[in-house]
Amino acid sequence: MAATKPSIFFGGLRLLLANKRTLLWSYLALLVVGLIGGASTRARIGPFLDHSLAAQKFSVGIDIAYYAELFQHVNEHDPGSGPVTAALTLLSVVLAFFFAAGFLSVFLSGERPRLATILKAGIDYFWRFFRLTLFAAVFAGILLGALGWLRSIYLTRADEKYVEAAYDLRALLTLAVLLLVAVILRLWFDVAEAYVVQMGREGDRRVRRSLGPAFGLLRRHFGHLFLSYFTAGAIGVLGFGLFVWIWAAEQTSQLLLPVFLLSQVGMLFLLASRIWQRGIVAALVLATREPTQTVIVVEPGPHDPYPFTPILSDIGGDGSIELPPAPLAESAV
Repeated sequence: MAATKPSIFFGGLRLLLANKRTLLWSYLALLVVGLIGGASTRARIGPFLDHSLAAQKFSVGIDIAYYAELFQHVNEHDPGSGPVTAALTLLSVVLAFFFAAGFLSVFLSGERPRLATILKAGIDYFWRFFRLTLFAAVFAGILLGALGWLRSIYLTRADEKYVEAAYDLRALLTLAVLLLVAVILRLWFDVAEAYVVQMGREGDRRVRRSLGPAFGLLRRHFGHLFLSYFTAGAIGVLGFGLFVWIWAAEQTSQLLLPVFLLSQVGMLFLLASRIWQRGIVAALVLATREPTQTVIVVEPGPHDPYPFTPILSDIGGDGSIELPPAPLAESAV
């Protein structure tokens, strides 16, 4: 088992590079959702920006506070945008189920990442992933809710004893612990999703049976798996942050196309890191899977009912054949 550890991190990267179409399909799906959402946003804020001086702030840089204030103002005057947002969120969740199942199926089976193959796997595993997600949401909600409640109690008491930097440090550390637990839960259910696909390929459709083996695999390989998983995610976040920073620094009205391309490259970094994480989990499941034992049964052939037994006879010098001696009864007669 120790020999498989070095291949998990780079094994996931090899799965990503060998199946680059998975990145293409996921990007195109998110691009479609983004264009639909962008068209809806343009229809909502367009009249407001066309007849006011509010659009001037868009040409001087990024102001998150101004963006939030703008959308809050638009939502107050257009309360009917809620169904559109809900529909886009539901569409994003459905696409996430389809592509997660399709990517894991491609990684575990070695099939070519065709769109038809990904969609077929999404249809086959959709309800199984949906049930697993419901369990994950309930379990994570209870656990993280309890930890958040304990954190609030601790910070309330710490506020009575510590001030400024000391209190901020404790608030930051407890938040880091809470986020660490959330990442571990996310990793556990990623491994469970890989087991769901692997068990489905073997004919087992029971989702609950994936949780125990997934937890055992996470416990046995926690250090290496968590480090690989976290590193892949951190690379994606850093790449996304870098291109967002470049986008913010170079945002002008004359460079719309370069700004758009830079933002898309940053989004590709996030998507690639997420697929890389899926590949890391799939590589670990493949490396720790027990080899299948093939039993060869050899059936004996039919017995010969009339075995041939050669009879040796002596031929005399004159060509006559010497017969065997007669039985005693015949010689007496």
